[in-house]
Amino acid sequence: MIRPEFLGDWRELPISTLAYIGDAVYELYVRLSLCQAGCGSSGELHRRTIRLVKASA
Repeated sequence: MIRPEFLGDWRELPISTLAYIGDAVYELYVRLSLCQAGCGSSGELHRRTIRLVKASA
């Protein structure tokens, strides 16, 4: 497994970078939750994930 090592100070990262990381963590949480619920094929899992994490303007 890839384990990225960040050697800098997290407090110096731009807020947009932290938001990007937060979005990825949330999407992973949704994906794991749907998998544990047994929500069907990979295509169905993908569609449900997108429906749940997509931000509408």
